[in-house]
Amino acid sequence: MMNEKGLVAAADSAASVGGKRFTADKVFEVLDGKPVCMMAYGMADICTVPVEVVVEEYRRSRAGLSFPTIEAVAKDFEKFLDSDECLSITERHRQIHAANMLRRCVTELTRRAREDGIEDRDLVGYLSWTLHELEAETGHESSPEEAEWLEGCADATGDSEQMQGNRIWRNGKARDMAVRIATVMPYSEDNARYTGLVFAGYGDDERMPGYCEYHITGISKGGILRNDGSSGGIDAGKRSCILSYARDDVARSLVDGMNPQIRDIVLSMVLETIRRSIRKINTPTTARDIELKQSDRIEIVNGIMETFDQILYDGFRNPMEDVVSHLHLTEMTALAGIMIMATAACLHISWDFESVGGPIDIVNVTRQHGFRWVERDKY
Repeated sequence: MMNEKGLVAAADSAASVGGKRFTADKVFEVLDGKPVCMMAYGMADICTVPVEVVVEEYRRSRAGLSFPTIEAVAKDFEKFLDSDECLSITERHRQIHAANMLRRCVTELTRRAREDGIEDRDLVGYLSWTLHELEAETGHESSPEEAEWLEGCADATGDSEQMQGNRIWRNGKARDMAVRIATVMPYSEDNARYTGLVFAGYGDDERMPGYCEYHITGISKGGILRNDGSSGGIDAGKRSCILSYARDDVARSLVDGMNPQIRDIVLSMVLETIRRSIRKINTPTTARDIELKQSDRIEIVNGIMETFDQILYDGFRNPMEDVVSHLHLTEMTALAGIMIMATAACLHISWDFESVGGPIDIVNVTRQHGFRWVERDKY
């Protein structure tokens, strides 16, 4: 949350692994004495190494350095991850991360094939179609060199031997196709295994706070993979900004006026209504057949979504951002904490796993005073 006065970054301290809840740091000081902070969410590790370990090493290596913009900090951190300076991420860590990525992909493909009723004799064709669809979706083509490297990592870590009982892995051609799919999977929007990183604050040349965020989605022979992410900040046309990540449905309900899950349900109902209407028109009694192409349907639904989102923005988010633009940092700090506590409370009274909770860490960042902890539960 930010306005012209500065920014507030807040996060809970709950992390879940294998159905168990642990404590983890999610807000970090990345440059000593500079008005910059970083937040992590999602898997909260980089190549199986905890984010806080990597950040601490980066902070020490950049002592005394400064950067012109917040985007420059984010890009420098990305370069650091693939450089020889990053000693915490070893070649063994990279192999383990790659092997885990391949194993998860094979497991997911096996589940999908089983649910779709695919028999062993049809596996290769099924996986070939899956690869074609994935390459079309992501715009990335599988690489034989990447596939060979990925399978080599699985051999080095012993994962290949552990997967011998898998129906895809023991079928040579199906296995080759699955490995090729694994090289493209990190680029897919359906890839749920990622670590989100958000850099926020001021570069030396910036007078207003800004942010830059991206997802670390996997690893390849050439290095760590990430998406392009997004960036923004405060300027004359935008005097405040409210951003939420990870388990953000409660925060978005407050800011946007509607739970995002309900929004998706409403839009899916609209799409289904359109489909039914078209089927109703296409009856034998109709003077002529009327066919609505898939592209036309998508265009109609996208138009409805844009209108719907604009109504929510004008009625809820825009007025709230207008109020936030006038808030003092202490008021933004209180509001950020309330949003996290509300999320934890909603999870506590539902059957969902309580993935939000524990002590709340809150940071204030201003150009005048730099990075300051407001609330912190450390050790």
